Amino acid sequence: MHPYSWSTIGSMDDLNAAPALPPVLRATLRNGVKVMLIERHGVPLVHVALALELTDKGSRSRNAFQQAAAFESLGARFGAATSADSSVLRLQTSSSRLLPALALMADAALHPAFSQDQLVLAQERAQPTALVARGVIAGGRTAPARIYLVDKPGAPQSVIAAGQSSLRQGQPDDLAMDPVMSNFGGMATSRLNRNLRLDKHWSYGTSGA
Repeated sequence: MHPYSWSTIGSMDDLNAAPALPPVLRATLRNGVKVMLIERHGVPLVHVALALELTDKGSRSRNAFQQAAAFESLGARFGAATSADSSVLRLQTSSSRLLPALALMADAALHPAFSQDQLVLAQERAQPTALVARGVIAGGRTAPARIYLVDKPGAPQSVIAAGQSSLRQGQPDDLAMDPVMSNFGGMATSRLNRNLRLDKHWSYGTSGA
């Protein structure tokens, strides 16, 4: 008998039943930081996410390489990501190493170091479309039309983008707008890509969101 027979998986009613999710515990620290805790004790791992303006490229006491080595010595995974709406630092570590890993995370969050070598590296890796998006956000909805030129010597191709700030996420029409924008420019078969790439051959690829 196959190891995943119906007798071991359960009935169709079990598959259709809503999953039992653990409760979300909420608290506010004395410094005003809001905390949400979800507990699952099946695996001795802890995932921590901190939403702040922060960096994972070193702190005042450790450069980027020393910081990475310190987390690696604890068997922990650490990283930060920034979008237009938020910056989030994430930590994954074993429960037995939680306290020293949290100390490293706190050092990165409270004492970030924007060293010149890391800034230069970030500029070299920056994608033109991301730079354009930041320019649109900085301009705001009521700003006059502007043209931004980002010169990257040695770049094999050019990127042209046009944008306008819209409402923040979480609006009532968000679910309706997702399929509209996907069909307009969010996939390879979208109207925008078919027009400029497939029909006119003016671009290697186009997109819109």
